[in-house]
Amino acid sequence: MNKRIRKSFTKHEIELLSKNSNVLHVSEKNITYSPTFKVASIQAYQQGKTPLDIFLDAGFSTEIIGRNTPKKCLHRW
Repeated sequence: MNKRIRKSFTKHEIELLSKNSNVLHVSEKNITYSPTFKVASIQAYQQGKTPLDIFLDAGFSTEIIGRNTPKKCLHRW
């Protein structure tokens, strides 16, 4: 199993993530998502949309956040 372990976001990745309206704050290690995005994501998930599609539609790149992050976030929220 090829599991990507992220140690930190690069300055460029932080800049890109900061421009996303669904993000409140980004540090080298964490993303703080907006409450509006969290609620909308949960609703979309309950209506059958996949976590990956929710995050892709919201402008996130799995190359930056990781492919498993959407699923982990939805289960945590």
